[in-house]
Amino acid sequence: MDKITASISPPPPPVSSAAAGEKWPAVFQCPFFVLMLLPLLLYVLSLPVLPLMEPDETRYALIPQYMNITGDYVTPHLKEVAYLEKPPLAYWATAVFFRLFGENAFSARLTAGLSAWGCLLLVYGMGRFFHDRKTGLYGAAILSVSLLPFALGRINILDMPLTFFVCLAIWCGFLFFHAPGGPGRNRWRYGFYGACALAFLTKGVIGVLFPPAILLLYLLWMRRGWDIFRLFSPGGIVLFALPVGAWLFLAQRANPDFLWFFFIHEHFLRYTTQIHERVEPFWYYLPVAFFGTTPWWAFLAPAAASLRRAKKPSGKREESGEAGDAVNQGHGGVAGEAGAVSALGAADDMEDAACPGSAGDAGRASAQPLFSRQEIRLSAVWSGFILLFFSLSSSKLASYIAPAMLPPAALLGHLFRVCEERSGSRREERRTRGFDCLGSGALPPSRCGGTTAGGGGPVWPLLPPLLQALALAGLTVVPLFLEEYRRLGPPGGCLLWLFLPVLFAAALAIVPEMLRRRAKPGWFASIYLLFALYLGSLLMPLAHYLTPGKSALDVVRAIRAHVPATAVLYQYRTTMYGIDFYTGRKTPIVEDLGELRFGAEQLAPAERARRFPTDGEFIRDVNARWSGVGGAAATAAGATPPAAAVASGVTAPPEVAAKKETARGDAHDTSPPANRGATATEGATGGASFAVTEGRGNVATLQRSFPASRTIWDNGKFYLLSLPQ
Repeated sequence: MDKITASISPPPPPVSSAAAGEKWPAVFQCPFFVLMLLPLLLYVLSLPVLPLMEPDETRYALIPQYMNITGDYVTPHLKEVAYLEKPPLAYWATAVFFRLFGENAFSARLTAGLSAWGCLLLVYGMGRFFHDRKTGLYGAAILSVSLLPFALGRINILDMPLTFFVCLAIWCGFLFFHAPGGPGRNRWRYGFYGACALAFLTKGVIGVLFPPAILLLYLLWMRRGWDIFRLFSPGGIVLFALPVGAWLFLAQRANPDFLWFFFIHEHFLRYTTQIHERVEPFWYYLPVAFFGTTPWWAFLAPAAASLRRAKKPSGKREESGEAGDAVNQGHGGVAGEAGAVSALGAADDMEDAACPGSAGDAGRASAQPLFSRQEIRLSAVWSGFILLFFSLSSSKLASYIAPAMLPPAALLGHLFRVCEERSGSRREERRTRGFDCLGSGALPPSRCGGTTAGGGGPVWPLLPPLLQALALAGLTVVPLFLEEYRRLGPPGGCLLWLFLPVLFAAALAIVPEMLRRRAKPGWFASIYLLFALYLGSLLMPLAHYLTPGKSALDVVRAIRAHVPATAVLYQYRTTMYGIDFYTGRKTPIVEDLGELRFGAEQLAPAERARRFPTDGEFIRDVNARWSGVGGAAATAAGATPPAAAVASGVTAPPEVAAKKETARGDAHDTSPPANRGATATEGATGGASFAVTEGRGNVATLQRSFPASRTIWDNGKFYLLSLPQ
């Protein structure tokens, strides 16, 4: 009888084949790939692909360059005048990287890239604390390819370093309140004070305001408000005050108006008034936060639909069982303690932080929630306070809310992890049910569920990924239909550079949904990998189309080709810090002080007229150079009379300057100049004064002041003019 039964029973499930099918997504969710390899590619090695953008990136590159030249690391200088809007920590780091790797886009952006990498590790620690290692990896993967963190982690501004230090301070403070007693607990308190000091030295008061405010609100919500006083530490105050106080003292001693300008003008007035003209509506940050989580917001609907269809729990947990085990394991992963760490010190406050498991013999679903109480409340206070704070501000920029992006990434990591595990459990259950049904012969395969499309379900969850894919693909090909970009053509002359991101965007709408509906492994890994490929393939088109209008590189190439080293080059009603950074020239700025006003007002009147002339001073200076008197700007730039320049035949920077530019090592500098108009020789003999400006309106104004002037180069946005008498 047993032989007969064996002869009609189907073979055992192909376990080895199924296991092999699940290996490919596991490769892209391993710690090395998520925490090391992909961040290295996205946030370090690919940093030089895009040129430094105006004005922010070149501003924050020019300041540390000047620090290295002068040796003054106390007072930041921009265009050789005091620039006291921000503290110097990020400038110091960039100055070190300039010394190590040369003055180029890679070195300038490395501080931001490493800070973004640090944020990924923080999210990993958060997920591991509240749940387990796998949840931490999911959260880090989500943050690493989210649109807003990706963009901010690749540009040379201060918001990503600030984000890392602020979030590190919050997390250290949180761990201090949830760590067991003993000497090891104080390290989290000192970590809190140290991270606050670094955050302050990155961007000012905001770095020391957010961490204690968020921790206090969290403790109040947890009915533990008095515990905030346990954070007080004389040693911690000394740790904070030594670096911060030393810089404030030295900066005030060197700049008598520093304290008023830094604390009142750049903090209080920036927040309460519209002096910086960055006025946006109150709800401005809601769409920024929403679209900043691209591509993950589009897959929330499929994840929610999958969780709703899960009538049974996922069964056995992978790494944690009871609530206390999950909390203890999470604490041990982050804190590194030998023993378990108490979550709140009260049993009634501990809730399940991992994927729900089996509830009992009857197989009923567990009533345990997906997230613990402390995780939900900390995340809500963390992100909510930052969003509300900046929404009330009179000065708004999208990058300000970067510190609010870490808690949602950790929460989404656990949500997507649970969704995938439940899908895996249903897949295994259907496989087992299918073989049981076939073995008994009771039902055909289609009725057993073994060969049906496991995901199934309604079509509406597919709409958000489809709309997102259409938007991403559409934005990629927009340059082909706009006149200002059509003349540039495709990058490298090949349309493949544009259609690669389009293909990845299309695959993002199709491949994950196919895997989900067919109950195949790798739904999350496919989203993660495809959007990483989309972002990586987008860098070359971005560099191609942004360079002419958002970078000074085109202008720099034209200057090297047309402007003698001895000539004076003015920036007329525009400011491109990249000209000074790449060429080493000192370019007077005409009628465009802007953020340089405070530093310019500290100069003597004659010095200010040389560096920042008005329209009238500019015209007199140019005419004086041609009359042989020698203008103020000519003296400041060390220029020789035009006759000497022509006689010497100088048509390019001298050898010393050329060596300096070569040492910077920027890959974009090696491109040939985009010549429009006169040759280099004509530029050299056309006059000893030149002007760079933006827009045809400014060109017309210059030509009215200097009728004999002519445009010797332009790229449709920026213009280079010679200014003969």
